[in-house]
Amino acid sequence: EIALHMSTDIPVSRGLGSSSACVVAGVMAAVHLSNTMVTKQEIVDIATHIEGHPDNVAPAILGNVTCSFAEDVPSHSNELAHNITIQSTVHPSFYFVAFIPPYEVSTTLARTAVPQEIPLQNAIWNMGRMHALIHALEQGDASLLKASCIDTIHEPYRKKLIPDYHDIASLCANFDTTLWISGSGSTCMAAVSSKTVAQQLIQAAQDAFPNMTLHMLQADTRGAFVTNI
Repeated sequence: EIALHMSTDIPVSRGLGSSSACVVAGVMAAVHLSNTMVTKQEIVDIATHIEGHPDNVAPAILGNVTCSFAEDVPSHSNELAHNITIQSTVHPSFYFVAFIPPYEVSTTLARTAVPQEIPLQNAIWNMGRMHALIHALEQGDASLLKASCIDTIHEPYRKKLIPDYHDIASLCANFDTTLWISGSGSTCMAAVSSKTVAQQLIQAAQDAFPNMTLHMLQADTRGAFVTNI
């Protein structure tokens, strides 16, 4: 019999991947306790099977920015789907400020808010900016990041579920940041090009949103690992 205790600073239902973090922690613990030789790619496949998609578990396991998709497996097969994952390293000049409101946005509600069909022009708009966005993160190009990080598929609908969205966006505009909804919300994430600007933004946000939790973050490049405490 094994008892597990989990301690985390990731709030639930805020668009920060709390459910995938739990899955990854459980898989990593099982691998460690079983003393099994398993690659990180195999851990991605196992965690994806549990979570249902690789979107959040892949970056939690591998770190960096990841683009993942699962290869098809016949429905009658018991095999795990193999996930293809491409990694990109975020430039160290980027800092990220997380605006975490004191209220949740459920994933189910956020999914139903987005139309099941989208105009072709919106798909073309997003796809045309995808490579530029990743390139900007890799190169530390704040101007390119701001120009390419304009979504037309989900944010126009999901921002309506976040009462503070427009006020957060207005504040961030004063600091020339790039802002997006983290996951399905309610957290909003701002990217800035220096630690100094991030600290100034947090100070202004503390005054403007005293009930919000604020974090200054940098991208993790290591991914999940086991440590002895």
